[in-house]
Amino acid sequence: MSDLGQIEKRLERLEKKISRRMKTPELEKEFELLKRAKAQVESDKPLREMEMTADDKKRIKGFMFLSEKPIFYVPQHRRVHRTGQGTGRSVSSVT
Repeated sequence: MSDLGQIEKRLERLEKKISRRMKTPELEKEFELLKRAKAQVESDKPLREMEMTADDKKRIKGFMFLSEKPIFYVPQHRRVHRTGQGTGRSVSSVT
């Protein structure tokens, strides 16, 4: 899944920054959030179901994870066309 790849790549970069003593509270918060997100995705659960604060949502928004996006269920619509009016025949097609 592409979400997992993005998370792992960002976690690697954050680990390097933190190990180089470039540690900041913001980096630590992002690191912890992404560790939670990784666990969520690895357990085959979408990120939209993960509990997040408003700040967490701001931090993760820039990644544009697919599993964070809402799902739209679109029912299949059946359209019937009628031709041959006056002849008693009708033709149906599904589009």
